[in-house]
Amino acid sequence: NYITCSVIPLLERQATGFQRTSSTMLRELESLNSCLDAIFSSKVIEARKYVPAVTQVLKSGGLLSSQLAPELVHRLLRYGVLVSSEQFDLLVKLVSCALVDEKTAIMLLPLSTSSTGSLMPT
Repeated sequence: NYITCSVIPLLERQATGFQRTSSTMLRELESLNSCLDAIFSSKVIEARKYVPAVTQVLKSGGLLSSQLAPELVHRLLRYGVLVSSEQFDLLVKLVSCALVDEKTAIMLLPLSTSSTGSLMPT
């Protein structure tokens, strides 16, 4: 009976820790999506509000860094590759912060060749 009482709270604490971790990851993914939505919708002022939080998480590596490349590919295919210089600057900041490991760099490499010459004239 003593073992049962001590094991159950430990499992509950582990489950609570997992829930906190997964909710944090969901918030981070939501921030990334909101930031990219704002960038590709030409809402640069709104996007700049998200950039500090998103770049901080990207610099730490983890799941968000690996999610940036597929999200960018999806959005570039959906919206096209024509971006303003302000949008391009924000995208470069995000990509630069995501380059924390070799795997992410390899995933982002095709984007560097696909967006050459895609800036809108000012």
